[in-house]
Amino acid sequence: MTITLKYFGQLAEVFETSEETRDLENINVTDLIKEITSGYDLDHIPYQIAINQKIIDRNEQVNLNDGDTVALLPPFAGG
Repeated sequence: MTITLKYFGQLAEVFETSEETRDLENINVTDLIKEITSGYDLDHIPYQIAINQKIIDRNEQVNLNDGDTVALLPPFAGG
């Protein structure tokens, strides 16, 4: 299955991209986050996770489906 990942704000800077696609076998969002964040020090960046534009609880075991979009959303600052 193909998943689109979107990164915003500081996370886009850390990952050096704002969007990527990955071909994965069956995976849930918790395992996906562990996979994509391994090797990065993100402890100082709080973020929320959205699947298909719906924010989920980080501890929720949501299975992903082909074509899903997962977004990592740090706090937004207004101006």
